[in-house]
Amino acid sequence: MKHIIKVEVLENLPETRPLIAMDRNKKLFWEGKKKEPVVPNDEIWYTSSDGNIVTPYSTSALPKIVSNTYSDGKGVIKFETDVTSIGNQAFYNRTGLASITIPNSVANIEKDAFNYCTSLATLTIPNSVTSIATAAFSSCHSLATIIVENGNLIYDSRDNCNAIIKTSTNMLITGCQNTIIPNSITSIGVSAFRGCHGLTSMTIPNSVASIGNSAFEYCDSLTSVVIPVSVALIGDLAFGRISAKIIFSKLYSTYTNEIFDTPASDGESYTYNVEFIISEIPTNYNISSMLPRINDSGKGTITYNIYTDYTPCKDQALALANEKTIVNVYHIDETPWE
Repeated sequence: MKHIIKVEVLENLPETRPLIAMDRNKKLFWEGKKKEPVVPNDEIWYTSSDGNIVTPYSTSALPKIVSNTYSDGKGVIKFETDVTSIGNQAFYNRTGLASITIPNSVANIEKDAFNYCTSLATLTIPNSVTSIATAAFSSCHSLATIIVENGNLIYDSRDNCNAIIKTSTNMLITGCQNTIIPNSITSIGVSAFRGCHGLTSMTIPNSVASIGNSAFEYCDSLTSVVIPVSVALIGDLAFGRISAKIIFSKLYSTYTNEIFDTPASDGESYTYNVEFIISEIPTNYNISSMLPRINDSGKGTITYNIYTDYTPCKDQALALANEKTIVNVYHIDETPWE
């Protein structure tokens, strides 16, 4: 006996990621999650923290703008041609920018493109992006969520880490306040967390071998950072202008850069907290190679609170002291040396 199944053609189906099935009466029905709207290639969508229009800082970094409107909680910048690059300082210092939807036509995001977008909280990198310059998202104080879309061949945000990782080198190039560094990461890039004011704690895995220049500079909410023994290279100002306790359990002779900053103008005063859980110092090495010192005639002051139980380390730290460089030395348990 043949069974005849009646199939009804459904018109004007909603825009979905579909799953088509039959019910018990052999009638087709439609299920699925509604697709997120897709931004056209000649537009950028955004939201603002104050409900006002956000105007790009550098119009030469983008195609010619046709219109820029804001209504119902969404801004739309329409361009004369498709957006293929977000250029240098395109949205620099746009402090009202809260989120942005980048079209899937963009291949390049250049230096300082979103620098000092202090209200930017969420960021999605489309799979079309093949180049992200250093410091493209530096000093985005509120950045909390970072996603790289699946299918991007150059970058990823593996393990839901809330970061942008260059896949081929396992370098973390951009992080945020909720970043968890995966164990597969081998380096932290230049300015990766610079100016991330919401970052309060950070665990650096033992897979990391290097930390780039200014990687954690201006992360002024950090309380402590443990440098694993795997890290043999640390760049200039990697921990500049932060009061977090930086904890070392090994010193390398390659630590020759001044990883902390010195005041640039009269009246500035910085305090750095450094803990050395060590029992040796490399031959012919002095910790002054990594701790900058202000000359007696220099500007501002630096205060070092040094924590160590190793006498040679204590002696080298005290040798830094002068009128403008103040050194306090404590044991690891925070009791003063006598």
